[in-house]
Amino acid sequence: MNGQETPGIIAFYVSMCVIIGFAIVFSVLFALYGHYKIKNIKHGHKNVVIEKVLKKKYKKILNNPKKELDDIRNRNDGYSY
Repeated sequence: MNGQETPGIIAFYVSMCVIIGFAIVFSVLFALYGHYKIKNIKHGHKNVVIEKVLKKKYKKILNNPKKELDDIRNRNDGYSY
């Protein structure tokens, strides 16, 4: 033994502790994030909520699409439809 084994063993154990510590920290953070997401889930799917918002916002166009399409086609802004 020339004195290099002890620092090598200590470095090995320290690195193992660091790796295990990171694993514990990330698993706790992931668990907290999952708990937060589950706790704050809105009723209904995200796409359904977006669809409801868009239907409410564009109710006029949905009720009379032909008039709105004619208005878009008849405007002279350089685009052809």
